[in-house]
Amino acid sequence: MFSKSKFIALASHARPGAAHVSLFVPTARAGRNQEDQIAFKNALSEASSALETRLEAQWNPHEFERFFRPAQELLDDADFWMHLSDGLVVFLAENFFEHYIVPVSFRRRVYVGEEFFLLPLVPLLNRNQRLFLLALSQNQVRLFELHPHHIVPIRIDDLVPTSMEQVVGGDKEAALQAHSGNPSQSLIFHGHGGGKEHRKTELEKFLRQVDRGLLQILHDEDAPLMLAGVDFLVEQFRALSHHPNILPVHVSGNPDKDDPILLHEKAWVQLQPHFQREFEQMLEQARQALALGQGSVDLTTILPAAMQGRVHHLFYRPESDCVWGSLDESTQRVHLHPERTRNSRCLLNWAVTQTILKNGSAYPLEPHQLQDEVETALAVYRY
Repeated sequence: MFSKSKFIALASHARPGAAHVSLFVPTARAGRNQEDQIAFKNALSEASSALETRLEAQWNPHEFERFFRPAQELLDDADFWMHLSDGLVVFLAENFFEHYIVPVSFRRRVYVGEEFFLLPLVPLLNRNQRLFLLALSQNQVRLFELHPHHIVPIRIDDLVPTSMEQVVGGDKEAALQAHSGNPSQSLIFHGHGGGKEHRKTELEKFLRQVDRGLLQILHDEDAPLMLAGVDFLVEQFRALSHHPNILPVHVSGNPDKDDPILLHEKAWVQLQPHFQREFEQMLEQARQALALGQGSVDLTTILPAAMQGRVHHLFYRPESDCVWGSLDESTQRVHLHPERTRNSRCLLNWAVTQTILKNGSAYPLEPHQLQDEVETALAVYRY
């Protein structure tokens, strides 16, 4: 899974004068592996040419071959191209190679600079674009990563009990032996409500173990968690869970017979109004902040503010072309470059990554959102 911690690691990798290559190649989930390989091969070729131009003959052919070798090996891995999603992202630097198969669509892009280009990955960090869904019943426990257009199952059986029987099966057998004396005889109950209290204790034990395992799996994730299950079980889990961000809405009903596609459909019916209201409130607050002088739409002021940790929310146009520039760190003044030079950086990519590095949030805008206020970006300041 691509997480915020991975984004931060990539954003922190920037080095003055260092070579960084970012490749974004749209792919298909099935049936187009040969075309996707060709598209990636062409992107590699373009990146190699751009890097050669940038380095101005500082590297010999052997150094180029070594730099691109991991990407070339990925290109030659026939099995890899059989299991893709909506996009392939590759990051290369000296002695560094990472690739991600991601469930988001983006335009093809080859970026060579002193830093990685990360804008297309921002939707994977946002709560209105990505969350986790826990399908919970006493007979089955499943976890999914949920996106607007698809759902991905996550393996949990090494940390989370997949049924209540797995947790209390031994206890049930012991209880049967203790009360009957002989498994072949009828079970004898004593007292008032003892069986009911025992089942309540068993259920709580099961839910606590589910919660404990879930926290281990999602310990470095800040995406919210949505629950699916019968109402009483959902409310009991919500009451005892230590997960910090369980959504107030849930998918009601026994999820056991629902396949992932149906679960996704049911979840998104609940989520769309919730997220839409939440985001519209944020946009209205951004308008008010701008009117009160507590925000800016000028990248030359947004970037220094982001580097100082002053940007709380940054809304931006993902389709915008790069505005090139540099920053004088001694004066915190941004210099715009009419054309890209060797020390130019994409200011929007820089501002977004700095905002996230300083614990702010960044949100891509739809074309109809903030039409009158934003050409490239709008920052809302903390102070």
